[in-house]
Amino acid sequence: TYAVYGKKSIYMLLNGKPAFTSDGSKLYTGVQIHDGLKGGLFILDLATSIKVDTREKKLNDFRLFTNYPNPFNSNTFISYQLPVSVKVTLKIYNLLGDVVSTLVDEIQTAGEYRVVWDGRDSEGHLVASGLYFYQLTAGDFKQTRKLLYIR
Repeated sequence: TYAVYGKKSIYMLLNGKPAFTSDGSKLYTGVQIHDGLKGGLFILDLATSIKVDTREKKLNDFRLFTNYPNPFNSNTFISYQLPVSVKVTLKIYNLLGDVVSTLVDEIQTAGEYRVVWDGRDSEGHLVASGLYFYQLTAGDFKQTRKLLYIR
């Protein structure tokens, strides 16, 4: 247990849990080495204000994000954004360039999208473990990324 005496209050750190000052400007955190001989107190000055952007989010670009998790063994999420309405295809390819599965094939409005792939081909069979590619095509935009499936 550590005690830090401030101008107006005492800040206690119990069991290694950090404590903030009442105004939120400092974070006190302590460490104790398990042999009981050494310890330390760290005082971190923090920013006292956070600017929250309340403006409407604008989608200026087509983007294909990295899937998560990667590598994966049951499901992975593929996210992308569209600045305009457009015909979209999202396909999974094997190393030979063969289409394994088509996840999206439709016109979509501007926005952010998240699609799940469960490691199955277009016939519903689980694919083999290995490296695959996913490709987003939206109008003239085309981007490909890698994903690793571990069964």
